[in-house]
Amino acid sequence: SGGLSGPNPSNSPGGISSFSGVGPTRDGRVKPDVAAPGEWVGSTLAGAYRTSLNGTYTERDGQHGDLRGTSMATPHVAGVAALLLGLNPALDGPQIKAAILLGAQIDEFTGPTPNVQYGYGKLRAPEAGTRAVTIVTGLAALVPAGFAAPASLFVDSYNVYRGTIPGISGTDYGTCFLSGLPSPVFDDAETPFPGQAFFYLVTGVRLGVEGILGTDSDGKVRPPLSPCP
Repeated sequence: SGGLSGPNPSNSPGGISSFSGVGPTRDGRVKPDVAAPGEWVGSTLAGAYRTSLNGTYTERDGQHGDLRGTSMATPHVAGVAALLLGLNPALDGPQIKAAILLGAQIDEFTGPTPNVQYGYGKLRAPEAGTRAVTIVTGLAALVPAGFAAPASLFVDSYNVYRGTIPGISGTDYGTCFLSGLPSPVFDDAETPFPGQAFFYLVTGVRLGVEGILGTDSDGKVRPPLSPCP
């Protein structure tokens, strides 16, 4: 009939749903990771489920319906993860997670993050994409000298961090070695002392946003000891 129906939401626009799961975990870790849309979202009705909803929750075409909950929120996050893999298929799980968390929105509803209601904030696909394209993967040595990684069409410039082994720690993943490179290709004429080795981490910069130095074994972002300017 052209009319509109609106199931009563359990929250105010922008606020957390009343049924949203909260943390922390039993061992004290912050959960959830992010908050995603899940309050009456329209999607495809499958099979016999189509007949189980009344008119209030069925769209006018009879093929789509409105549901709320984790079943609606989770696909948003999974879809963003798929988009990030489309931007850079070499990303691993912790890197995708880091891009999503670092790109999450913080506003008057979330308050300071991370917290046990919104995690690191509200899911944002464009910002997660910006974070993802600035993660440089596939760094390899060149012959006879130098290093290179696949360039990204979306990155404006690249920074190189260099560290020494032994010497790496949970708070020291290298210092700024080169900054503002037009491509992820560089040379280092220096050689480490006997018994030591250099390691390199490369980040991309997009619209002033620098990528991460990767993640450690716990999935935490590696912090730069001396950030590139």
